Amino acid sequence: MPFQNDSEILEFLRTARVVTRKSVGVGVNDISKVLLEKDGVQLHAAFRKVSIFKQRIKMDNGDIKSSFRDDCRFELAAYRLSRPLGLDNVPPVVKRKIGSDTGTLQVWVENAMMEMERHSENLQPPRELPWTQQWQTIRLFDNLIENDDRNEGNILIDVDWKLWMIDHTGSFGTTRKELRFPQLVRWCRRDLWERLQELDREVLKKECKGLLNGGQIGALMARRDLLVQHIQNRIDEKGEGSVLFADLADR
Repeated sequence: MPFQNDSEILEFLRTARVVTRKSVGVGVNDISKVLLEKDGVQLHAAFRKVSIFKQRIKMDNGDIKSSFRDDCRFELAAYRLSRPLGLDNVPPVVKRKIGSDTGTLQVWVENAMMEMERHSENLQPPRELPWTQQWQTIRLFDNLIENDDRNEGNILIDVDWKLWMIDHTGSFGTTRKELRFPQLVRWCRRDLWERLQELDREVLKKECKGLLNGGQIGALMARRDLLVQHIQNRIDEKGEGSVLFADLADR
């Protein structure tokens, strides 16, 4: 794509003409695949418009959640949060109105397969260590945002075996201030560890203005503190060199 950075991609998502819009027919949130065009450039994007609130809901894993929200704005919040953490595996997304629907529009990861497809075809990554390290980053991020719905349908694998995270509409709860599955976070990227420690409420308020309320930010910061303590405990027990690893730029 002829874009130099995320800012140019976001501007394209906001302003490009909608050529077509078709329902994907997968999942419960009626995601649409949209074809955009501007200045001779075409790009596919995923449009979400879901906005649901329930006082009490039973999750697929049997957990009972109160004050449950499933909202497309959390997809944008996940992207906005990923940037100060130094992550580049949440596709760029903007808020946009298409026709009479207001929702979020996110870059479509082309020529990608879902993790469930990889499993069904018994495909193995070419390099095991970077693959495992990518999953560790995903596990940390899901603990941070309280994403209980990570599954093989919302992890995408591109042609370079990079993992992409999508579908965060049910994240950012306020009732759970403990980590959902800390035992899955065993390693951490060194730069992510440093940025996680530096993350503060004011950065979150700025990045997620209009997307997360005070309670959601407070709960996220509580989980951040628990993640920092969890990783520090691992470092104290195993040693820094056994817990922290370098960036994946050489993947």
